[in-house]
Amino acid sequence: MSIEFRHINLAYLEHVTEGDRAMQRDLLNVLVRELQTDIPALRAHLDAGRWRELADLSHRLRSSLAFAGNERVTWVDTQIEHLAETEGDRGELPGLLAELEAAVPSLVAELQVAAAAP
Repeated sequence: MSIEFRHINLAYLEHVTEGDRAMQRDLLNVLVRELQTDIPALRAHLDAGRWRELADLSHRLRSSLAFAGNERVTWVDTQIEHLAETEGDRGELPGLLAELEAAVPSLVAELQVAAAAP
């Protein structure tokens, strides 16, 4: 794929799929759906103080985020999981989740372009 992106890097996706565009499209579309549903679910878990659910969903999302290739977003997600799992100070969670929520529209837009590319 020769499209230049600012928020995603699909090198890992291309490697894993061995260039299979149909498989790439499927995975990109799944990731878009997950981002559109899982990020609001993360917010609901955080707001309700459901730490185990927050950690579990964050962990599951990270494996999908690898395909987007955005290191910062993956790092933020990892921090959310870690803080949700610990009994310590969870005061950073709202800011981290807000950063993730702010990044999603750009990620989704580029993932949709990538999925639609020939």
